[in-house]
Amino acid sequence: MNRVDRLLALILHLQSRRVVTAEELAGHFELSVRTVYRDLNALGEAGVPIVAEAGVGYSLLRGYHLPPVMFTAAEAAAPRDNFDLQDHVVRMEDREPGVTIRIRIGDRGANRVRREWSLGLVTEEPTPDGVVFTLTAGRLEWFVNWLLSFGPWVTVLDPPGLRDQIVAAAEAAAAHHRGPPPVS
Repeated sequence: MNRVDRLLALILHLQSRRVVTAEELAGHFELSVRTVYRDLNALGEAGVPIVAEAGVGYSLLRGYHLPPVMFTAAEAAAPRDNFDLQDHVVRMEDREPGVTIRIRIGDRGANRVRREWSLGLVTEEPTPDGVVFTLTAGRLEWFVNWLLSFGPWVTVLDPPGLRDQIVAAAEAAAAHHRGPPPVS
């Protein structure tokens, strides 16, 4: 199995399980544990939100699914027999890196950030008001619901557009829950 196929298979395997250890992945794919660590790191650098918890294992951030479509309009319209996965992956690797955000969170929430976004954690700096993290991911939208789950305990410092998306998601959730639930 070539590396591209293996990385895709790792994502699909992680999507189908709640938590899996590096040893289990190594056994399943007949790899060394060291290769599994390298592959998981490569996926994280590519923007796949992998959660690593010491002594427990690896999982994908809750709510993340492999995007079903990552093709250009020309690729989507092209006949499938002309599509080359290897070529597509190489072009995806050459594209601009994902997005970077900066957040500030209290010490208790900082442990959760370290655990759930470990492979996308760029920097961490303690401040009197908490910890400022710089995080990366493939798309800004991947951060919205995750950050919303911290409630008022996290502050988005950059980019400002992420704050707007979180506000819109919170307002949509509030609107959904106003009034009585629909009768089924």
